[in-house]
Amino acid sequence: EPITAFEPGKVYLVEFWATWCGPCIAGMPHLSELEERYADKGFAVLGVTSADKSNSLERDKQMTADKGDVMGYRVAWDVERRTNEAYMVAAGQNGIPCCFLVDKKGRIAYIGHPAWVDLAVAGVIDGTWNPDQGMKRIEEAKKDLQKVYGIEDPKESLRAIEDFLEEYPGLEGMVVDLRYEMHLRAGNAKEASKLGGELVEKAI
Repeated sequence: EPITAFEPGKVYLVEFWATWCGPCIAGMPHLSELEERYADKGFAVLGVTSADKSNSLERDKQMTADKGDVMGYRVAWDVERRTNEAYMVAAGQNGIPCCFLVDKKGRIAYIGHPAWVDLAVAGVIDGTWNPDQGMKRIEEAKKDLQKVYGIEDPKESLRAIEDFLEEYPGLEGMVVDLRYEMHLRAGNAKEASKLGGELVEKAI
């Protein structure tokens, strides 16, 4: 059903995307997982796209139909790019995917790539999110993730992955590929097979 207004007490993730945007498409399962995880807590995802030289309403409708449950959230067509002007242009953003997290009082709590929004969503929903401190924590998470990806030894890497997820719960998607690779390199066939099956099922 359409969202006609932001209701007080509910949280909304407004994501700007396009049919030609590879990273946008790759992130669709992540947004669907967020919608499913927090829907019972008054959370909703809204994907917003608009016309450009490579994007049309027809292509949007076709992709939405083809993706099915992979796009398990609402999708909106931005007439005359008015929503894009009100969000993207007003915030000085020019790259997609880009999302805006709207808190329970209708305020923007996060602006940025949806891959890192999990920490903000959890904090906004439980009332612990502070935009300034939260963004600093996300920057710390990015630096810590770089360190994890810089570890060559598979066993040491797997320990670092677990430490990372303990510090930043909800960011499993950031390390799932690395975890799979390191289980393979460490000779952990059972763990690698389980993870590989989950990755293939998600891809399908």
